[in-house]
Amino acid sequence: MKWNDLKIGTQLHMALGLILVLVVVLGIQAWRQTEQLWLNNKFMYDHPIQVSHAIGSMEADLEKMSKDMRDLFLVQDDQEITASLQSIEAEKVDVERQLDILFDRYLGPHSDLTTLREEIVKWNVIRDETVRLFMAGEKKKAEMRIQLNNVQDTQSKVVKNHIQKIDDFAQDKINQLFLNATTEHNTLVRQLVAIVTAILVLSLIIIWLLLKGVKIPLTELTATIEQFR
Repeated sequence: MKWNDLKIGTQLHMALGLILVLVVVLGIQAWRQTEQLWLNNKFMYDHPIQVSHAIGSMEADLEKMSKDMRDLFLVQDDQEITASLQSIEAEKVDVERQLDILFDRYLGPHSDLTTLREEIVKWNVIRDETVRLFMAGEKKKAEMRIQLNNVQDTQSKVVKNHIQKIDDFAQDKINQLFLNATTEHNTLVRQLVAIVTAILVLSLIIIWLLLKGVKIPLTELTATIEQFR
């Protein structure tokens, strides 16, 4: 059966039904893409961004720890010495807390974190020995250990290099997720434009067919009336 042979009401129902189907497809596609974008953003926040935050806090703790060690040789009384040592211990605890976050959130090789923890442990041992020498009255020998390119400074550079490696991986992962989100966004835009264009074109075709379906019978009816007259 041809389209023109259908009743106007049937044509209208079929046309509106087809448009409704396209609108539903448009809505489902938009929802799926929006959900995917949200999942990408959540994944980015839960992993590489949390890793970057933990690394930032860890670097601040390590820098503060180094400063407290230098200040240890500048303080004048036992109370200030105790305060510096307590600050160092608090920063060691926070470094461990940030390491736990990294072990939970880091998406790179597990060996990166294992190596970092081992190097931090070595640094702690070296620093503890420096503190021991300081407290034993061997301040000159202890101070030599924190000088540039000496044992404690060298180990701190090793730790910072491992931290930088982990941070680089996290930043690369953030960039990768951002590119994926951008690709998903562009795909969504193209799909929405295609579906909306299809709806508009189909609507125009349906309107034209409906007008044509109404106009032809009216023209024939008018001609018949004129002949009858």
